[in-house]
Amino acid sequence: ILLSRTALEYYLAARFSHRELPDQLEEQISQMFQLANDLVRPDGSFPRFGDSSPDHTADDLSGLLSAGYHYGLLKARPRHTAISPLTLLYCGEAPRIPEAVGTSRQNTYPHGGYMFLRSKDEAVDLTVHADPRPNALAHGDSGRGSFELVWAGQVIIREPGSILSSSNPHSEWSRSGLAQNVTCLNGLAPAVTSEDRKFLPASYANQGGTWVAYGEREITFRWDGFRRIRPDVAVTRTWRLDSSDDLLLEENICGSGEVRFESRFYLGGNQWKAARTETQRGNALQITGPDNVSVTLQMELPLGVGMAIEEGRYFTEFGVERSTLVVVLRGDVTLPVYWKMKWQFCFATMQTSPELSQQCVV
Repeated sequence: ILLSRTALEYYLAARFSHRELPDQLEEQISQMFQLANDLVRPDGSFPRFGDSSPDHTADDLSGLLSAGYHYGLLKARPRHTAISPLTLLYCGEAPRIPEAVGTSRQNTYPHGGYMFLRSKDEAVDLTVHADPRPNALAHGDSGRGSFELVWAGQVIIREPGSILSSSNPHSEWSRSGLAQNVTCLNGLAPAVTSEDRKFLPASYANQGGTWVAYGEREITFRWDGFRRIRPDVAVTRTWRLDSSDDLLLEENICGSGEVRFESRFYLGGNQWKAARTETQRGNALQITGPDNVSVTLQMELPLGVGMAIEEGRYFTEFGVERSTLVVVLRGDVTLPVYWKMKWQFCFATMQTSPELSQQCVV
């Protein structure tokens, strides 16, 4: 998103100095704004995949999409329609933004690894990042298949964010698999960071991944980077919206032999409370948060895998740390294994008890 601002300044500098842009550059800048428009939500927030900038905060970029729309670089209506001093600096006037149309535009970016699933009313807003390339590039982390889930404007599952800092003791942790909503096997993250890569042979962990399927209601990603454990190990994740607009996550780990399995899911913040319960279908959590939002998280886990709720942290900006709860799935398993979880969304109308809310029927 910050690079979109840099690209806009380059575009304006060329335009005002009457210089032609290199071939296809304007189209590339337009594509950058299209991705930025999918990442930035209507309230101006966005998931923190990769390193946070030490120079600019999210508020510093407010109004950027309106400026991009004003100059025709952003073809679609901005999802975040703020008019800020930044907008006026670039445009000289307040851009005219059309009224919203009640349809959801679905965009996919398989080469860069960004995918989006949204319900028609956009109450469910899922952003997944899974770069198919084997090597993490600059400011990238070691996660593949991490995601951020929003419902009714509230962050249910949060991407914790990462920072690159020699002075912050949590910098290395923030770029590891322990700080991503991903599965780790034998303590290994899905991918290798660029910092670690320089200490490893070129033949190590050089397998990437692929987006197997992507559409308006379902996306599937396959990651082969765990073949550094054994050649037959691969992880496939599928996210699907059902007919009720509840979200299903399925993970299939093929291969053979025993591995140590760990998968983490960071809740949206310390305002969320989680009560554990048992149902006929297995483990479940009743999660309640701001604005009476209530989520039932139903899980069907492999034999030998247990669930724990632990203390965790995330970064709102560079070096700005907040606490939250983390749902941790952990255990020793024999491959192949399959597991799934389902998020059911509702507004709580009564006090939440350890039992499943009557408003969220599993």
